[in-house]
Amino acid sequence: MPAKNEFEIKDLISIFLKRNNLKGAVLSKEAENAWYKITGDLIVKLTLKVMVKDAVMYVYLASPALKQELSFKHDELVKRINDYVSEKAIRKIVFR
Repeated sequence: MPAKNEFEIKDLISIFLKRNNLKGAVLSKEAENAWYKITGDLIVKLTLKVMVKDAVMYVYLASPALKQELSFKHDELVKRINDYVSEKAIRKIVFR
């Protein structure tokens, strides 16, 4: 018979992150990693840096043409990243 105080590992991790104000940092890192997973090889090769601060993803690109092209797909990319991390990790992407 299981004890009353048994928790699943995922629940314990969630509690720990919440109590130590680390949930936002973990979500930001997951969103950064999602960029590399959901974009194609060419975009990954032309991505210089990705960072998330205050729910805004900053993507530094080596190609001005790619920056323009991706700006047209802004809303779709935000949705795909948030779907990938299963939470609203970002609200906006800034291409630089």
